[in-house]
This record gives sequence, structure tokens and C-alpha cells, in this order.
Amino acid sequence: HGIPLARNLAIRLRDHVEVRSGPIGDGLLKQLLGGDFTRPEASGPIGLGVRGDGRGAVLHFRRSVPTSRRFEAARFVAEQILAPPSDRWLAATDAATARQKAQRAFAVELLAPIADLTERLSGDFSSDAIESIADEYAVSPLMVKAHLANNGFLRRADVRNY
Repeated sequence: HGIPLARNLAIRLRDHVEVRSGPIGDGLLKQLLGGDFTRPEASGPIGLGVRGDGRGAVLHFRRSVPTSRRFEAARFVAEQILAPPSDRWLAATDAATARQKAQRAFAVELLAPIADLTERLSGDFSSDAIESIADEYAVSPLMVKAHLANNGFLRRADVRNY
């Protein structure tokens, strides 16, 4: 589950749902997820999905902030694609495993494609510009900065100092 594969899966999924650029709305994200993610309550120390008898997964979110919740929902979309069908448990954690890294790469590319960010920002990586695009895409400014850094447009130190 390499990071490039995960990013390509997100690009292909956007192409499949015919949203090649621009924000992914909550309605479409709900469809991709196969359920609601907008309830504000968090349920535990990790995001966890439990696959049942063919009816999809029951998802337990850990994030309550809307932008973090959207990111976690996109990670669950990735997990449902990446996990073998025999996996009953679907986790979204802070672990640095290959699968968790792939989930994060998929989620960030799904929610805020790097091509969109760089085109829209046109080299203006100021805090105001980043906050504005983060609001438009309903993601956190920190996620935007990390995505830009991961793709060589910002230094990692710029992300840590945000």
C-alpha cells in the first residue's frame, strides 16, 4: 500500500465520481463512505470500523472537529478500498504503519488534490492564503501545509512552525 498508489487511487476515485478538481462536499463524502460522518461525538482513542455481514462497516470516529472528521472519513474510505475483504477490523490511527500512511496520503489527495492547491495558491504560501484555501476545501490549514511540504512546495520546518 505505497503512498504513490494511495494518491493515484484518490485521483482515480475523483475521476470516477467526476469531481476531478475542487472540493469534495459532505454529501459525496457520505456516499463514498457509505454512511454519515457528521455526528459531532467522538467515540474513543482510535477510529475503528467493524465489517459486518455484507452491509458495510459500522464506523466509530474519534475526531469531533468537522475538518478532522472529514479527514478521518476519507481515511475510512481508503481503508475500505485498501483492506483485504477478509479484514473485519478497519482502523484509522496515528500509527506510522504503511497502511496508515497510505490512508493519510489517500485522504489528503481526495480532499485537497495537490494540483488544485498549487494552481489556486499560485506560489502564495502565506498563512492567509493557506487558511483561505483550507476553508474552501473544508480541511485544516495544517493539512494543507503538510500536503504542500510532502510534495516539495514548503519546507517541513514551515509546517512545524505553523
